[in-house]
Amino acid sequence: SHETDEGCARFYDDILPRLPFLEKDIPEADKVRIGSHYLANAEATCDFSNRFDQRCLDFCQVDLNALLFEYEVVLADFSLRLGWGDHKLWLERNVARRERMNRYLWNEEAGLFLDYDFVHGRQGTVPAQTGYQTLVSGMATPEQAARMVGNLPLFERDHGMAYTTDVPGCRDFQWAYPNVWPAMVWMIIAGLRRYGYETDARRHAEKYVRTAVLLFERTGQLWEKTDAETGEVAGGEYAAAPMMGWSAGVFVACQDLLES
Repeated sequence: SHETDEGCARFYDDILPRLPFLEKDIPEADKVRIGSHYLANAEATCDFSNRFDQRCLDFCQVDLNALLFEYEVVLADFSLRLGWGDHKLWLERNVARRERMNRYLWNEEAGLFLDYDFVHGRQGTVPAQTGYQTLVSGMATPEQAARMVGNLPLFERDHGMAYTTDVPGCRDFQWAYPNVWPAMVWMIIAGLRRYGYETDARRHAEKYVRTAVLLFERTGQLWEKTDAETGEVAGGEYAAAPMMGWSAGVFVACQDLLES
């Protein structure tokens, strides 16, 4: 609709200061097209990221499908317990999603789950932490989990696990290398623990706690995002915000795990 197009064009103008590589003086139709992809990225599980080649609407996301996989399991259980009558439907959808995720998102050569560009019929080229959400949901097989655990060094640095691998252009975005996001730290820990990789989970918890404590001692703040390479407060699009609720929550959860 006209209102939707106007909104996408306006959103494009709004994000220009955050993404300086975008062109300012382009036709309105291009603003609508590009803005719609970035608006979708903002409503995805991250905003913004280099995962989607600036075409978020053209991708099936690993993390979204991992969440839907888990929801289907939960809804099947609720249906059975509460007598809704659609237990079988949710299980059928869950089985179908697992098959499609393995067909389109799993990369056997890389040993990772990758986003899928359905417009061009190929997988994305930016591995991201979000692939590990298949461990959180229980979707991955034990063999796939082992491959992904073996690939942790692609993301892990001295001060944590970066959101993506280090690829050209990643530092233009906030949800990309070398940024560490607390919510994803806990996702990684939860996924590793679900598949029995307790030592790896504790290592990630220790890195998060250590970095948070060092920064707090120096700045008096917890921070929204940190740098996996340096342990400093992270950048990318905008300066990190202090005293984020999820930072505090993940710190407490990690500390509890280390003390258990």
